[in-house]
Amino acid sequence: MTTTTRASDAADPAAQPDADDPSEPATCREPTPAPEPASASDRDPRLDAGPAQGPGSGRDPGLTSAPAERPGSGEETALSTGHAPEPGSGKEANPASGSAQEPGSRQESGPDSGPAQGGGSGQARDCSSAARGPAATGSGAGAGAGGVRPTLVTRELLLRCATIVGASASFFLLLSVVPLYAERSGASGGAGLASGTLMLATVCGELATPRLVARYGYRRALAAGLVLLGAPALVLTASDGMAWIAAVCFVRGVGFALTIVAGGALTATLIPAERRGEGLALAGAMEGVPSFIALPLGVWFAAHVGYTAVCVAGGLLALAAVAVVPALPGHAPAGDGHKASVGVLAGFRTGALARPTAVFATTALGVGIIVTFLPLAVPSGATGLVAAALFVQPAASTAANWFAGRSGDRHGSQRLVLPALLLSASGLLLTALTGSAVAVLTGVALFGVGFGMAQNATLALMYARVPESGYGTVSALWNSAYDAGMGFGALGYGALAAATGYPLAFTLTAGLMLVALVPALGDRRRPSVAAR
Repeated sequence: MTTTTRASDAADPAAQPDADDPSEPATCREPTPAPEPASASDRDPRLDAGPAQGPGSGRDPGLTSAPAERPGSGEETALSTGHAPEPGSGKEANPASGSAQEPGSRQESGPDSGPAQGGGSGQARDCSSAARGPAATGSGAGAGAGGVRPTLVTRELLLRCATIVGASASFFLLLSVVPLYAERSGASGGAGLASGTLMLATVCGELATPRLVARYGYRRALAAGLVLLGAPALVLTASDGMAWIAAVCFVRGVGFALTIVAGGALTATLIPAERRGEGLALAGAMEGVPSFIALPLGVWFAAHVGYTAVCVAGGLLALAAVAVVPALPGHAPAGDGHKASVGVLAGFRTGALARPTAVFATTALGVGIIVTFLPLAVPSGATGLVAAALFVQPAASTAANWFAGRSGDRHGSQRLVLPALLLSASGLLLTALTGSAVAVLTGVALFGVGFGMAQNATLALMYARVPESGYGTVSALWNSAYDAGMGFGALGYGALAAATGYPLAFTLTAGLMLVALVPALGDRRRPSVAAR
């Protein structure tokens, strides 16, 4: 469940001149042929300032060939430095038609190939693998030389998946167990206080993590998150006092925030930009599968082997994942520490990031509602229907997430955002027919498809609109939208249902979700340079 923003030009790497990535050895780069002539309207003025600086200067030649921004879209100009146009927008570089081609780029062929990728674009982590980096939009299916798509599954990505599985299994194994333990302590409202403290700490931690990542790097932030998530679980049952339980939940919430924000930004750097959507779907599956298994398993184990054993198991799952962290990259190629990062609050004020964030937060409302209130809304005897619905919804989301990743890489993620919103609202509307098992199952399936598409499309789109130093902010914005949307959805729907009843509350909430058509349509009318 991932962000970077810019508070000022001094704090925004996208507003500064691009720099060569010193981490990429010159021997990994392919020879750079002379660029084709480009019209003045298609060139970034900085391209005419002279040749790209050499290694160690901080300038990546693959990040300097974005077309100039059109007047009147200043917010996107700051975000789009170093990005190629999004396929399907009509602005792709096409040597055959005489438009500009990036220096050192390779021409692609085939219907599914995206914009040509520069031989020096992105950060080459392995001379034998395709270049990675922020220069692509994350929604084009560009390929390497000869039309071959870059490798998606690498050793580093597999190691990162191990940390995803460890953190997700630890979190979800205890997600329902800790509230049960709190209720057993006898405190009034103990379950709600435990869950509320956990989510509050998670959201607060998500907003603070990008600055920590910029200062200390991916590895340290991720390792610290895994330790904070796992170590407190080992001692949770040392006391059954509510203050102790709340304190443990708070520390674990901060740890979980570090793992998903720092880890999410790190994941984006390990995925070839041409296959970003597919890679994000793979990472989402690595997080989703443990949640399907661990959530019910934790409650079962607590009933049969006791709370202490489950808490220790949850703690060890997170701590074991720390072992692979040293093999992961430590820093994004941002040249100036925390000064090169962007503030999360500024990200909320930046339309190119705020619009997809708002759409995704709106779809996340429905997740909180379905998970919390569907068991109460359907007839009391329909326990089998509830179990089936709560399986169908995440299963549909996972499948749609993968579809959106594959489709977005080939045809552009932006075009999926509006259909995702409409499908989510339609599914919630159909779920209002709580007396019909067919309607409920169809409704949650429709909602799941829409939500899964929104998950992938919004995240890929946001990553495409920032340089790599902004990945932490994108991860924080997206994850805070997820958690806040779920929380507000559950709270708001509960108050609404108390006054109107569950079916009408489902209907009204579905209509309310359509308010997000404003940012969704606005984003289609005002795409960033990265999207063009």
